[in-house]
Amino acid sequence: MKRKFKTKRKKSIIKIILLIFFVLLMLLGMGIIALQVLYNRTNYDSDDFGSYPSILKDNRYFNVLLVGLDEIQEKQRGRSDSMMIISLDSHHKKIKITSLMRDLWVPIPGHGFSKLNSAYSYGGVNCLSGVIRSIFGVTIDRYVIVDFNKFEQVIDKIGGLDLNLTSSEVKYINSISRDKNLTGSGLMHLNGNQTLSYSRDRDDPSADFKRTERQRYVIESIINKMKSLNIVDLISISQDIMKQVKTNFTISEIMSLVKNSRQFTRYPVIMNRIPHDFECKNINKQSVLVALPNLDACKDSILSFIYEELYLKESK
Repeated sequence: MKRKFKTKRKKSIIKIILLIFFVLLMLLGMGIIALQVLYNRTNYDSDDFGSYPSILKDNRYFNVLLVGLDEIQEKQRGRSDSMMIISLDSHHKKIKITSLMRDLWVPIPGHGFSKLNSAYSYGGVNCLSGVIRSIFGVTIDRYVIVDFNKFEQVIDKIGGLDLNLTSSEVKYINSISRDKNLTGSGLMHLNGNQTLSYSRDRDDPSADFKRTERQRYVIESIINKMKSLNIVDLISISQDIMKQVKTNFTISEIMSLVKNSRQFTRYPVIMNRIPHDFECKNINKQSVLVALPNLDACKDSILSFIYEELYLKESK
């Protein structure tokens, strides 16, 4: 049975939404020169990430791990606030986004059981990707580590979002945002601060489940808005955030993705959340999520979501 779970960190949804942003920039066809300029602003990470071949050798699937941090630091690792797997599925022609809930209680080699988000603090992205591979069976091909503090500015730079709101959502937004000019209900134009307030809204009985629905709505709206922007606007927005990105994508791989960007942007975006079912427990004086009925159910869920009938045939 699902139980309500309320996280104390207000930034988590912001991170989840903005983690999508970097991938969108790669998929929207910015052009080789623009990509080279932007790539020079990133923190390319050439550390060993396992002996995986280039993702471009098999264009049916590849999985990108996006990790959201409060701050990217060279000598100190904190816990990952947000973790998502972006799967580009050329076989089924879909973009699949799987959110991994940060408080999921999992075994971490050498550290016993702990929250999933602590894997990054123990051993960085290699440890986190290894835990994901061992528990969920998903191989991470590439990763992007993001430090985003500019959610409001990004939304304002793309011209705001048009969102359908209920009267209770309007009331909540007016209660915490700087601009309190929304009235009634229906389709409304929101600026960055109002969109941030909307994303934080927990003011209904379904708590995080409804907030997750809002999150998906905001992501969908961002994707649609990004598709309509021209290259000049994309470069302007990108310059504000690319220097805060650490990745092991190479420039040749990014350029190869750009060549297929028109194909990718036609793919529908579908969402998943791991775990689907859980209960909230107090373990070692901390609130954690225990997957129901167990972690094997999470593995089946994520693999069938990413690989669909290919995994279902193999698992029989």
